[in-house]
Amino acid sequence: MRNLLTVEYPPITSFPSIANLLSSIWINKDVVMSWFADRYIQLISRTNEPDWLNFLDGLYLNNTQPADFCPFCTTQTIDKRVPLIGSGNFTDFIEQQIDCGYYIDTCLNHYFLKCSSKYNNEHFMHATFIYGYDKANKQIMISDFYDSGKYQSKIASYDEINKSFDLKYFNNWPGWIYGINLYKYVDFPYKTNIPLLKQSLEDYISGVDSQNKYYFSYQWSSFADAATDDSFYGVGCYDAIINYCNESNSYLDNRTFHVIYDHKAAMQLRLEFLKKLGYLKSGEQTNKLDTMVSKLKDEAFVLRNMVLKYNINRRNSLLKSIMNKCEILKENDIAFTSLFLQQIK
Repeated sequence: MRNLLTVEYPPITSFPSIANLLSSIWINKDVVMSWFADRYIQLISRTNEPDWLNFLDGLYLNNTQPADFCPFCTTQTIDKRVPLIGSGNFTDFIEQQIDCGYYIDTCLNHYFLKCSSKYNNEHFMHATFIYGYDKANKQIMISDFYDSGKYQSKIASYDEINKSFDLKYFNNWPGWIYGINLYKYVDFPYKTNIPLLKQSLEDYISGVDSQNKYYFSYQWSSFADAATDDSFYGVGCYDAIINYCNESNSYLDNRTFHVIYDHKAAMQLRLEFLKKLGYLKSGEQTNKLDTMVSKLKDEAFVLRNMVLKYNINRRNSLLKSIMNKCEILKENDIAFTSLFLQQIK
């Protein structure tokens, strides 16, 4: 027996919390776009983690997962330390949930996965997206960041999956490593929240986080309550990246720069959607936005490639060019986002 749930390559592949969710709902992107249009705008860079950048919507906050805030997704979370139904093998559980139409998101140990560069080399738990099985050939269909950090689908044997599910090599890890998250697409009559969209764009330009009133207070260095948040937000993240480059001795984490590219790609999708549905004013200024966002996306792509090149040759002149490119991107980003905000009806 073989059962593969339909998946679509996600528009954002920076982190598994976003990529896995979007993979399960993007097959209905014409409907989901109404929600996506007012989400995944704000960025955050934590002061104590200079090599880290993420979408605010992709964070685990207040013991919730990002999928919990998606109206097109019903979710369940199970503790993997609880004995599973059936024989106790994780693959039995996978078959049962896939047959019920649930996608599965849980941490697996790459040490036991042949498709990973860490196979037989390093015990490394990472969120993995599971969307199908082939019982006759004893294979499971999975997605994660396997080759050079690129999000992609692979096939693993039942034996690999069951071994990688085991927690015995890990102690005192954060709570999310112990969860099995189940996703299922549901129809929802969502209408793009224009006030939220405008507020998010304003916050992005201003580099502030107005959403903190909806969450508990955090001190990112220790996750303590009622503390001052000194993270960078919105366009302020460019300053965080430049600081990171200045303090870097040799290597730059290319994931940070991929987030910048994903952000521009998502903004281009948002612009196209709002324009198509008549949410934008007509005229020359709105027409300029297409060229501006396309240029931003191209510049972000070039920046990401510059970082990959720098990590090979470690030339100081190239590092300076990367910081200069960030300054230019910030300027152009503010110009585009400001005009975009003005043109929304």
